[in-house]
Amino acid sequence: DERYFASGTGQEQLRRWLADVPDGTYVIWFHNRYHNRYYDYSAADMRGAPELEPVAEMADGVIFRIDRSDTPRSNPHLSAYASIVSGDAGAPAIRSTFDVRVNGATLTYLKEPCVAEDVTAKFFLHLVPSDEADLSAASRHQGSGTNNLDFIFAQRGAIWDGKCLAVVTLPDYEIARIRTGQYIGGEGRLWEADLPTPHLLSAYASIVPGDAGAPEVRSTFDVRLDGATLTYLKEPCVAEDVAAKFFLHLYPSDEADLSADRRHIGSDFNNQDFDFPQHGAIWDGKCLGVVTLPDYEIARIRTGQYISGEGKIWQVEITDSSYLLRRNAEPGES
Repeated sequence: DERYFASGTGQEQLRRWLADVPDGTYVIWFHNRYHNRYYDYSAADMRGAPELEPVAEMADGVIFRIDRSDTPRSNPHLSAYASIVSGDAGAPAIRSTFDVRVNGATLTYLKEPCVAEDVTAKFFLHLVPSDEADLSAASRHQGSGTNNLDFIFAQRGAIWDGKCLAVVTLPDYEIARIRTGQYIGGEGRLWEADLPTPHLLSAYASIVPGDAGAPEVRSTFDVRLDGATLTYLKEPCVAEDVAAKFFLHLYPSDEADLSADRRHIGSDFNNQDFDFPQHGAIWDGKCLGVVTLPDYEIARIRTGQYISGEGKIWQVEITDSSYLLRRNAEPGES
């Protein structure tokens, strides 16, 4: 029985058709094809039919099974919820329309109380790999350094007993940044947030019990140097604390390691300034940035934050054997 559900009006047409289809029926849902690419416009209409349980994905569509039971459809949802309730999953990385947690390679989105209307908008999930070689030809966002893992709730989630829970398994490459939320096509985003990556959470876990030792410097941020890893931690912390750009000046022991691309004009350091989202995330009142240093020998590190045209907010210097702490740099001071 082949049917076409037009975009826009498709949801109502789909609901009328499904009303006469018994439980257990399998449905193949083909995406729209335009200029040799598949777009999931028709899949977006499917959000009005929570009884469609995704079974398998194909190159040009999805296979669903009709299931009207008001219970979680798979053990991953039950076990993920049990982990959250028991506290084993920890506090949410973000609290927004959904509480989103990062636990190893698993993302969970939980909202309770929750109704079907809360999950009608599509979820976006954008991953920036640490290595550009991990950008996927299939999922790479056009012209960007981001892999796009957007999904509709029915693909990853379940609604039962007033709860909405989605479980997403992250790919196995190292991720530098995660951004997620919900959006409505043509209208914009309902909510969005950056998440801590598994790498950041691992770094934080080493700091909390003291494995990473005392910070090299205590300033606006606690700055630690552990081998080739530089961490910036502030808690409590809010978005305004990381709005200003971070500067990171590396002074090589050997002038031969001064980079043509990174060397600050007329200086003896390499410039690795960064915006916080490139290397960090905010979650549960924490701000943590993790920077991997290059593999040449470094004699001195100077870092902090600044506002262009106004000067430095704070700066610290780390040397081989000691550190210099300057808490209140004057605007424009170098």
